[in-house]
This record gives sequence, structure tokens and C-alpha cells, in this order.
Amino acid sequence: MPLLAPALITTGTITFVYALGSYEVAWLLGRAYPQPLSVLAYQLFTASDLSARPQALAVALITTGIAGIAVIIGVGLLRRVRVLS
Repeated sequence: MPLLAPALITTGTITFVYALGSYEVAWLLGRAYPQPLSVLAYQLFTASDLSARPQALAVALITTGIAGIAVIIGVGLLRRVRVLS
């Protein structure tokens, strides 16, 4: 298991960040409520009401922040198992 830890941490982080930002699968197969953040951001951005654009950008920034935090945690875990110096 110690030899698998770096690969599991890396693939887990990459998969989480990709799934967080993925629009297609969530829109086609997902539930209608609650909407995933990527679907909500897209629907707000493409809405005919232009006053929803700031909300769409806020949702996109929140999604980016969550992805950034996940990457920071993943790098921290990799440093903990001494893969990165």
C-alpha cells in the first residue's frame, strides 16, 4: 500500500477536479435538483437575462476555488508521503 499511495492520491485528485468541472455527463445523466455547479454556471451564463451573468461568474469562481483547494490538498498529501520535496 505505501507504494500505491502516490498513484492513488494523484489519480484521485485529477479525477475529482475533472468530475467537478465536467459539464456534459452531469447535464445528460444528472438529476434536475440540486444542479451540479458546472451545469448551474452554464445555464446562468447562457440565460437570456443578462443580469444572471455575475451569478454565473461567481459560481464558476467557486468551482475553481474548490478545484484549487483539492489540488493543494493533493500536493500536500504527496509531500507527506515524500514523493514531492
